[in-house]
Amino acid sequence: MIRDIALNQGAWLVNNVVDKQRHGGVCHAMTTEWVFDKLQNRNWVVHESYWRGVSHQRAYAIYWQDALRGLWGGAHYNQYLQIALRPTEKFISDPARRQGRDFHVDHVFNLNQLSPHIIGLSAGSGLVIVMFGVDGNDNWGHTVAVVRQANDDYLFLDINQGQYSWAGGTSGGVAGREVEKSLNRLYGNDGIRDVYLYRVG
Repeated sequence: MIRDIALNQGAWLVNNVVDKQRHGGVCHAMTTEWVFDKLQNRNWVVHESYWRGVSHQRAYAIYWQDALRGLWGGAHYNQYLQIALRPTEKFISDPARRQGRDFHVDHVFNLNQLSPHIIGLSAGSGLVIVMFGVDGNDNWGHTVAVVRQANDDYLFLDINQGQYSWAGGTSGGVAGREVEKSLNRLYGNDGIRDVYLYRVG
């Protein structure tokens, strides 16, 4: 897994966005945009995507914002999840529908269940991976994604870390295992409870 673009969402937001209410959910907006750009062979411009992400996450669902700001607290994780799920899905399903793409949702409970879903991607499809959990008393959510391009090459995005690729001919099994390993290293100890997988193709 080779990092092609280094990213640090947290540092960018702290340095560029004064309103901290605009910080939550940028990962979801940016990652979803990245998936659809890659599926349409469009250039993904990082700096522009940051600003669009800040705008979109604030505009499309205030209830989702409330949830991701942790207003429910760790003891109310189920309420938090229910608030977050509908707009989280809608933000992916709406552009998929507009583009006439297939859309499918799966639900797993830990990161070690991801690999079969990455292996199952067909060429020209993407998987938006949304993790939800409780770390201490704080509810949290984070979005990453994998795309299998039309030429069968895989890409992975975590805007806390970067955009990654593999050498041509890398199998879905290798990509899946390496994505699982990366996410477990970064987020595996942060109290993940639910992982929603949104496949678009």
